[in-house]
Amino acid sequence: MADIDIEKMFDEISYDYDFLNNLISLFTHKIVKRLAVNSLFIPENSKVLDLCSGTGDMGALIMEREKTASVIGVDISEKMIEKAAFKNKNIKYIKKDASDLPFYDNEFDIIVCAFGFRNIENKKGAQLEINRVLKKEGLFLHLDFGRSYLGWFYDRFVLFLAKIFSKKYYAYKYLIKSKNKFLFPDNPFETLCEKGFKVILKRNLLFGIISYQVFQKSGEN
Repeated sequence: MADIDIEKMFDEISYDYDFLNNLISLFTHKIVKRLAVNSLFIPENSKVLDLCSGTGDMGALIMEREKTASVIGVDISEKMIEKAAFKNKNIKYIKKDASDLPFYDNEFDIIVCAFGFRNIENKKGAQLEINRVLKKEGLFLHLDFGRSYLGWFYDRFVLFLAKIFSKKYYAYKYLIKSKNKFLFPDNPFETLCEKGFKVILKRNLLFGIISYQVFQKSGEN
């Protein structure tokens, strides 16, 4: 896994990324993203950061939920950003690593990250940046795969479809490995907790295949 060029990999799979996401999730990925976004309180005129934005689903759902919100998407893949910008004309996208964000301290009311944090190389650095750019008492939503007895079946289902429909099978093989590796640390957000973040909501969906957590930044930090 260490030999994978993440930026290049996501550039390569950007063309059929949405199609494969629909297929391997049996068209449920947007449902779970919507459920996660709908669990957030989004005040009027909020400033929201869509971290690891991919092709822009989360930012679009934020704007759909609260039309006065201002959303900025950040991703390491230029091709993913191009697709996201084409789909979402009213959202600004920036190509940048999550561990080196070009924003002011305490700039955002909400940060969301869906199915991307586990692929960040410098996870501690990214958590420090989340802490830096998020306002006091701001919210951080993390959505990704969870622990499930169906995980073994799901992995093989994904790889089966990827082998048929994607020319970049290696990328989906990597993504499955990164999913399974990320699931089992004692606390993948230990740095955030050290900075005073607390989990205020945690929910499992689809028999635990998907999980999301909402963290709140301490007002004293």
